[in-house]
Amino acid sequence: MSKKIGLTTFFDRLDKKINEILGKEKRIIKVKICNRLIEIWTNSEIIEQKCMTQLKGNLIDSNEKPDAIFKSWIDDCSKYFDEEMANSRGYRREEDGCISILPRTAFFCGNFLNNTYYFCCQNGKEENLVFETHILQIMFAQWAVGNELILLHSAAVGIDGKGVLVGGNGGRGKSTLAVSCLKNEFDFVSDDYVMITKKGKVNASPVYSTVGLNRDSYDKLLKGENVIYINEKNGKKLVDISNYVISDELEIKAIILPTKTNLTEPEVVPIDSGAILTKIIITTLNQLAFLHEQQMVKEIALRLNKLPSYEIKLTSDCDKNAKCLEEFIKNNL
Repeated sequence: MSKKIGLTTFFDRLDKKINEILGKEKRIIKVKICNRLIEIWTNSEIIEQKCMTQLKGNLIDSNEKPDAIFKSWIDDCSKYFDEEMANSRGYRREEDGCISILPRTAFFCGNFLNNTYYFCCQNGKEENLVFETHILQIMFAQWAVGNELILLHSAAVGIDGKGVLVGGNGGRGKSTLAVSCLKNEFDFVSDDYVMITKKGKVNASPVYSTVGLNRDSYDKLLKGENVIYINEKNGKKLVDISNYVISDELEIKAIILPTKTNLTEPEVVPIDSGAILTKIIITTLNQLAFLHEQQMVKEIALRLNKLPSYEIKLTSDCDKNAKCLEEFIKNNL
C-alpha cells in the first residue's frame, strides 16, 4: 500500500481478498466485550483455538448484528503491500482507520468507519505467533481506538464497586495479587488486561476469562484448575477462570503499584503518580508489540493522571496481601 493510497481504498481491496480466502471455510466466534458484540471470522484452527480458550467466558450465542467484526486469516503478508511498506515495521493511524505492519510476520489494521478489524498471520509462523505473542491484545487495542476505549496492561480488582488498577512491570506480583483478590471474593475484572473508558468515569471491563501465573503462584492459588497453555520460555501457565465470578464493569478510584518485600505485614503508602503512570504506559506499549505511538501515550496519561497512586508492599502471604488491599479500599477510597 503506497502512502498515497487512502486507508478506505485499501480496506475495500482487502475485504475482497479476504472474502475469497475465507469462503466456505469461515469459522465465526461471537464474544461480548464491554457490552458489545464482536464476531471473529477466521479460517485457521489455531486462531480459533486461541480465541475459544482465552475468550471462553465472553462467548455468546446471538443472532444480533455485531458491533464489530474481526477478520483473521493466514497468508503471505507481503503480497498486500508494495515492497517498501512490506519490509517496513511501523504504525499509521488516521481518522478513518489504522494499520500496523510487522515485516514477514503479520499485519493488523482497523477500519473505524465500519468497525471491521483485520489480522493476517504469515504462512508457517501461525503457531508461535498466535500462542507466544500478543495477537489478541493488538486486535483489541486497535478496536479500542475506534470505540472510545483504551486497552491497558493492568489488573483491576475492587471491593463494593470501588476498584483499583494494579499496574507495573512484569515480575512485581501484579497477577498474583489480583488472583489472591479473586480467591478472596473481591470484585474481579482481570489480572493482566483491561478495557477502560475514555470519557466520563474511569470504568474498567474484562477482555479475557483467563489468568497467567508462574508455577509457584499457580500451586499456591489455583492448583487443580484447568491450564490452557504453558509458555515454554518462562513456564508461565495460562489458566481458565471462567467458572469464577468476573465483574462486567468496575469504577476505578486509584492506581496501585505492587512491590515484593521481606516484610511480615503488608502496607499501602501513597506515591507520586508519575512513576506508576510511566510504568503502565511502557508495559502497555511493550505488550502491544508495534503500536508505539505518541498519541496513545498521551491518551493513557490524560485518562489516568487524576487518579491517586499508591504502593502496596507485599509479603509472601497472599491472603494477607489481599486483606490489606481490602481494608485500604474500604477505608480510603
